[in-house]
Amino acid sequence: MLNTFFKHRSINPIIFTQRYLTVKSDVDLNVQMKLLNDRKQFRKSLDLFDKYKENNINKLSSSTITQALKACAQICDLERGSTIHRLISSRINNDFYILASLIHLYMQCSDVSRAESLFDRSNKKTKAMLHKK
Repeated sequence: MLNTFFKHRSINPIIFTQRYLTVKSDVDLNVQMKLLNDRKQFRKSLDLFDKYKENNINKLSSSTITQALKACAQICDLERGSTIHRLISSRINNDFYILASLIHLYMQCSDVSRAESLFDRSNKKTKAMLHKK
């Protein structure tokens, strides 16, 4: 919805979100991270994630976690991605999206052995997990 709004208006979406949207919920955080990632501002996206993850990592949605992992993969920040992996390790087997994002992160950062290990341990294997974009 926001993407359509910004395509037809001359408003900078990042300025818009900083002025009018405050992060009151996981949905707000996810929207802002997606906007930053779409504009290739991956470090800003991760800084925003870091600001809100401290006491809320278990409350964050799969979508928000995958936005953070996407940003890590795009800038090849394996250390930060591995930290997120450790923090959410209990959710991996039950969440295809997080698992696929982690596999993508490790493949993107050339850590093939970790990607293969995650894939081998997954309950639901698909080829798409190794070709996630």
